[in-house]
Amino acid sequence: MTDTWVEIPETEETEHDDAPVGSDADLDPTGYQPDDDPASTPPTRPPVVVENPNDGVEGVQFPVSPAAIPAWAKELGNGQIPLDRMIKVAPIGSGYLLPEAAAAWRNLQNAATAAGYALTMTGAYRTLDQQVALFRDRYTTENTQRSSKTWNGVQYWLKPGMAMAAVPGTSNHGWGCAVDAALVGYGNAAQSVGDPFLSWAMHNASGSGWSWEVQSEPWHLRLIAFTSIEEHNGGSAPVPPPPTLKLGSSGGQVAALQNLCVMFKWGDPGPPTVISGRARRPPSRRCKQPSASRPTASTGLTPRRPSRSSCRRRPDTSTIRRSQSIARS
Repeated sequence: MTDTWVEIPETEETEHDDAPVGSDADLDPTGYQPDDDPASTPPTRPPVVVENPNDGVEGVQFPVSPAAIPAWAKELGNGQIPLDRMIKVAPIGSGYLLPEAAAAWRNLQNAATAAGYALTMTGAYRTLDQQVALFRDRYTTENTQRSSKTWNGVQYWLKPGMAMAAVPGTSNHGWGCAVDAALVGYGNAAQSVGDPFLSWAMHNASGSGWSWEVQSEPWHLRLIAFTSIEEHNGGSAPVPPPPTLKLGSSGGQVAALQNLCVMFKWGDPGPPTVISGRARRPPSRRCKQPSASRPTASTGLTPRRPSRSSCRRRPDTSTIRRSQSIARS
């Protein structure tokens, strides 16, 4: 996983007047792995209720950190990232995220599941063509006396009865680094986020790599860089509940483990997705059967073979367990 990030200029543009509503028409399980999605299984405990950290603070509710995207994606362009460079994290047509964002999303979902919440989404990646179509559908060059935006040097006004949309090429959805969060399920089963989940998320979202963008959109989360995670957590990010990996596992859970290896320096998670400034296809995120033990060249000793299947791009599982114990102490 790459640790090279590019900060995105701040914007106060909102994309919705009301929370996005899920629909069964959005469902598309192609490329989606239910076993990789923590929300595919209902939580086994009641939701954790915590105090809103900003309760009573006028005008401030959701913590906002600067958005950031991996540099390799910035080279490809907003809304122009091929789907085969992404991970399908939800059974909806727009359910794709960059591997870095997919890892952070699975971490937040794992933490939410452990707290009694089934965290889902109504949308993630949006292609440039989709953003253009959305913008043209909602805006017109005729002055409607509503809010206006400039695109390609032309001023557009919001059509009556329409919700706002970002100018094409500026949405974090186009970077595969934003999610419209929901609860319970997908499609018609998706429910809008609200308390007590939002109060819990205000304590936990930043630790998994997510931030809000504007106060008026509690459902809209965007990816932040590792440095921002550390700033929110006093210099170190907490260890989220570990994913359950099996032989043949792939997708966001494996990417999440790779990101944990980077954050806590547990070992080499594999080659970065950017080499010499040029984007390359992300490495395979599929767990392999461990190879037979071989004597090391330096000592001649045969290392202990892991008792479980291990991922080709993660350290020995015993190393991870020791590191987790140290991190919790």
